[in-house]
Order: sequence, then C-alpha cells, then structure tokens
Amino acid sequence: MALGFYNFNSLLGSAAEAASILLDDCLCRAYPRIQTPSGYKDGKADGKGPRLRRGRTNRILLFNGCLNPPHQGHPALLTHAYRHAGEDFNLAGAIVLVAADEFLPFKSGAGKKEVVRLHQDRRVQLWDEQLWRGVPADGDGARTEKVDWCWVLPENDWPGVANALGARFRDEGFVVEFVKLAGGDKFGVDSVQHGVWGCKTTVTTDISRPPGFYAPCRDEFIHVPRSLKGHTPWMLVWWRGMKDGEDYARVAWPWRSLDKIARPASNTRHKRSPPFSREGSRDVWTCRLLCDPPTAVPHDIRFINGTPDERVDPELSSTRVQLLLRGAVDPRNSRAIRDYWLAHLADELRGKALCPDLLAEFMVCTPGEAFMLLW
Repeated sequence: MALGFYNFNSLLGSAAEAASILLDDCLCRAYPRIQTPSGYKDGKADGKGPRLRRGRTNRILLFNGCLNPPHQGHPALLTHAYRHAGEDFNLAGAIVLVAADEFLPFKSGAGKKEVVRLHQDRRVQLWDEQLWRGVPADGDGARTEKVDWCWVLPENDWPGVANALGARFRDEGFVVEFVKLAGGDKFGVDSVQHGVWGCKTTVTTDISRPPGFYAPCRDEFIHVPRSLKGHTPWMLVWWRGMKDGEDYARVAWPWRSLDKIARPASNTRHKRSPPFSREGSRDVWTCRLLCDPPTAVPHDIRFINGTPDERVDPELSSTRVQLLLRGAVDPRNSRAIRDYWLAHLADELRGKALCPDLLAEFMVCTPGEAFMLLW
C-alpha cells in the first residue's frame, strides 16, 4: 500500500476559510454596483480584506450623513473608530451611507451658509476616490495605508442591501451586528439618539468634534467621561483574551481599578497604571441606556478617545468647505474673479475637503450637472 502524505498547512488553511467568509464578497453579491477597494473583479473577490468568522459576534460600522461635501474629519472619525474600537468588539468593516439629494434641504436649514448641493452620485464618488487613495497611517498624514475595510453606497439603497446580507448571514451561520457610528457633536450629556437603523450600539470618538460629555486630555491621566442622563456610569474596557473559544473583554469600574474611589466626579482624572499604560493604547469607554422595563432591548454607547496628534481641527465642517466654494460659483462675482477662485480652489480645499482636485473639477461643471446652485 502506498503511503499518503498530506499537506497539513493546506488542510488548516482550508478549515480556516470554511469557518470564515470574505466581507467583500458578501457586499459585492448583495450590491453588485458597489465600488470595492479589495480588487473585486469579474464576479470574484481577490481573497483579501476582512473576514466574518463563525463562533463570534461580528460587527460592522454604519456611518451615514448628507456629507455635502465630505471633509477630512469624516474619514478621520471612521478610521479612528475602526482601528481602536477594541479587540473585544470584533469589528470587521465599515459602510458609508450617503444620503439622497432630497434630504439635503433638511440638513442645510435656515441660516446655513450652504451655496451648493452636490448630487448624491458625486458625493459617493468623492468617498470612493478617497478610499482608493488610502487614509493617513499616522498622525501627521505623511504616510497612507490601503483601505480594504470600507465600502460606500447610497443610503436609499441600504434597506434592500441589508435584507440581502441578513439572509446570507443567517443561511451560512454568521452572527453579524450593525453598529451606528456618529460624530461627537451628536452627543450631549442630556440628549443621545439611540436605535438608528435598528442598531443596538452607537460608537463615537473625540477625533474630530469632541462630544459634550468629554474634555480631551493632554497628559498621562485617564479622564473619566461625564455621566449621561438616563445611562449607567461609564466603564473602562480592556482586552483579556479568549474564553471558551469566544472573544471577550473584561470591563471594570475605573475608580475601583485605579484609585479605589467610591464614585467619580465630572472630568475626574486617574493616574495611568497597568494595564492601561501600553504604548499606543486608546481608552475605550462603554455605558448603557437604563431601560424601562429592564427586559427591553439594551442600547450601548462605546466611546474611543484619541491622542492630541490624531485629532483634527474641531472647527472643520462641511459648512466651512462650502464657504471656500462660494467664490468659485457665486454668480454675483465677475467671470475673472470666478476663474481666479477656480484656479486656486484645489489648493484652498487641500487638508479640508476629501479629494480637493476632484471637488474643484465638479465646480467647473455647469450647475445641474454635478451640483445644484443655491441663490
């Protein structure tokens, strides 16, 4: 009898693939028109990118908004949340949902200094171009890294895509939870919005606009966020490994772990000590909405702080970018002035808007083609 020799590395690789599925493949099959950074071509994925795994709760960020136009604070928020949400969170990827044109008037409102409304397909295009180019890999933005974990699609198409994804996840035995990502300006001590898109967890950071419950720190102390009305006290999360094959985190009251203080006051500071002193760490905090009755679906908030070199200008906003567009499209300006602004617009937008060269090209278009002019 001939002896058979097996390639055990190959067998282990096949078993690992059988226990996981490429998120890129799921999204592209559910929404074939989606632009993917992972090399999905001719109906086949290239095998790279984040994977969903059985035996754990996989989570996917949902980041929606008008994004008219998207600015550098948006990918900074998204990237920081994805990188530092915590190993216990099993974050597989993120989806940006760009609002339809009919929602832009509700966003602008009275008193807003909006001059143009970019069509939805152009706002999607700006995001796709930015993700293709990459996001900053460090605080000063000197290096970029490829984005294979984020996808962009029109928000009005999401319900159908979500249904298709849910059916596939159930059929193949994957547990997936969608998580809402919101900017810090959406959070106050007295008002927090829960349940958007049916999400049970909302994630935020102080990387762009800091939330009303937290003061960014520049020292070696841990700053405890202020308690939110109608929520449990904040708890600090840190990674503790595996338990019965399932990833988990140990959650501890910060004052018990550090200073044995009975209860923290607003903006209480605690000296860092192990296990919180590891280089490059980010504090991850969590609290829960107090439910009435207690059997109701729980809603959690997960807050991730940033370091001073990671934070972007908190004054950066779509409104601020709109002010830069004004000179190039204002019909009250002479042709010579508009031409001057168009010639220098990309430079003015650099460091503020996504894909400044592409956005400047849109402003050269005839109103109605790429944007609606408001006067």
